[in-house]
Amino acid sequence: MDVAQFDSTKFWLIWTLFFSATLVTFYLSFRYWYRARLIEDVPTARIRSAHQGYVELEGIGQPIEGAPIIAPLSKVTCIWYHYKIEKKEHYHYKGTFFQRWKKISEGSSDSSFYLVDGTGQCVVDPDGSEITMSDKLVWYGCTAWPMAAPLVGTGSVGSILNENYRYTERFILPGQPLYAVGEFKTVRAADNSSVTEISRDLLLEWKRNHAALVTAGFDKNNDGEIDIEEWQAVRHKARLEAEKIHEKQLQKPDIHLLKKPANSNLPFLLSIEPQRKLTRQYRRYAIASLATFLVVGIITIWFLNQRLV
Repeated sequence: MDVAQFDSTKFWLIWTLFFSATLVTFYLSFRYWYRARLIEDVPTARIRSAHQGYVELEGIGQPIEGAPIIAPLSKVTCIWYHYKIEKKEHYHYKGTFFQRWKKISEGSSDSSFYLVDGTGQCVVDPDGSEITMSDKLVWYGCTAWPMAAPLVGTGSVGSILNENYRYTERFILPGQPLYAVGEFKTVRAADNSSVTEISRDLLLEWKRNHAALVTAGFDKNNDGEIDIEEWQAVRHKARLEAEKIHEKQLQKPDIHLLKKPANSNLPFLLSIEPQRKLTRQYRRYAIASLATFLVVGIITIWFLNQRLV
């Protein structure tokens, strides 16, 4: 390749691409290495005794009561899914025909689910998470939306040669092992309102229904109005009712929540892979990114030297 013969526009365009690739691979090498060290360094907590803040949890995934989550392509009942539909395209470049897959649809579930260990359950909000798994379904068809899907397991059906659409789907099934690192918060029902706040709300509600107060016996002088002295009795009654309501709230179980950290430097990781396998995977990604950085970096420097010589 005679780089010196390139015009300035072509040269700087190619050099910018190499330089950008150098920066990206350098960033990725540290990003993956940081995640591997994070998984190793953050101790695994138990839901019942986990501290408030950034924690690591292990358990199994379970659905939250209500409408089931259905993977849109395979129709599998799951607790989380991600799907992608691609279309085969042919294009012509410099006398040669090429083929590529163009994405036409993609989406993920944003519904919450439970992570359950031996001490309790935690609601996981997957929004903003990095979900890692090696298993996925890949199959082919001739329509923009699949007419059928593999029944079980991971693999491919159909022919890449004869079909124009490729379908890819990943999902987490109920009962699968689940690893998570994120922001842990415990919400207590009694923390949402105090006795004073409950009493105030009751008084506002009762005040709007004046006739009910009169018929309830608070109008002691039978003049059809609630005077100041009678209103004190209403306030006392509201206080007693508020204490009962607050006591019931104290008996409700705490709600534990795991979500994306407010600190953008702390990743929110979810995976069905065990910690050791996940750590090895991130280390391999880091080494591969670092090797690519070195190769692309050398090419970038060589490319520039050819121009300056």
